[in-house]
Amino acid sequence: MQEYFGFREAIMSDDEMSAFYGGERDENIYGCLQNEYLVLKNMEGQVCDQFKWDGSHYIKVPFKQINTRFIGKVKPRNLQQQLALDMLYDQDITVKVLVGKFGTGKDYLMTSAAVDQLEKGKYDKIVWVRNNIEVKNSKPIGHLPGDYKDKLLPFAMPLADHLGGVEGLEYMLGQGKVELVHLGFIRGRDIKNSIIMCSEAENMTKEHIQLLLGRVGEGSSLWMNGDYKQVDGDVFLKNSVARLADGTIAGSATNLYDCMRKAVEFGIPKEQAILSATLVPARELGREAETGSITPGKLADFVVCDEALNRKAVYLSGVLLEP
Repeated sequence: MQEYFGFREAIMSDDEMSAFYGGERDENIYGCLQNEYLVLKNMEGQVCDQFKWDGSHYIKVPFKQINTRFIGKVKPRNLQQQLALDMLYDQDITVKVLVGKFGTGKDYLMTSAAVDQLEKGKYDKIVWVRNNIEVKNSKPIGHLPGDYKDKLLPFAMPLADHLGGVEGLEYMLGQGKVELVHLGFIRGRDIKNSIIMCSEAENMTKEHIQLLLGRVGEGSSLWMNGDYKQVDGDVFLKNSVARLADGTIAGSATNLYDCMRKAVEFGIPKEQAILSATLVPARELGREAETGSITPGKLADFVVCDEALNRKAVYLSGVLLEP
């Protein structure tokens, strides 16, 4: 099982870049899925442009920033956030999912984009759904004081944090622009012209996701984010698939070398695939001066393989680790 990232990279020579801009944008030569992004890089690994395959041709992804009353100006800080914003504003995509570790701006981007589209009249309200799986060793929601809304309010703090605090959230609730819903009470609803938003969705089961999908009515879309590494439960790894104790898939796990081999199997030129697994990530991490290529003065970390990319030996700092 290969993990899906929502985008793929293509390292092109100047001639390949010219051919792409000259007419190959109408051909899916890189095998992208519909609504998957293609990031163009030159032979040095530098990002040159971004496109999205819409099923018939590659569409250029424009740079976008947001300006809302509650949040102010918001602009993407990296390539992934730029692609995420483009997806969140595409109303032809009904189900939108952001996956990433803590601190990558998942809630911030989703809330900013949702509020901006509310202010522009694209949707009527945000329906904030609380997952009914509690944090380990915490008390169930019924132990909290107050009525239904009071019980749900603490779980909507990720939303309040980006609306100017509790006061901002209370204002949006009073205006009917935000509705707080417990997952256990959403069955049977037909939610129209709304953004159904679920944060921390890594704890959801397949049945939970199916339940939410069934609530998406006319003009609505489902937005979710999460990180399976933060799931509140035991995760077991078998055959490169991460699963919860009940067998629910929590994500996948792989390594860069196998990803590189798989890319070659999919038709990516071997030189481009190797570059994407070596020098490009080293440059992205700011470690190009010490690793990423076999160059005098750099760390002697490398893998020896045959023409079919079968691993024959591994060296770390010049020492043979694996025959």
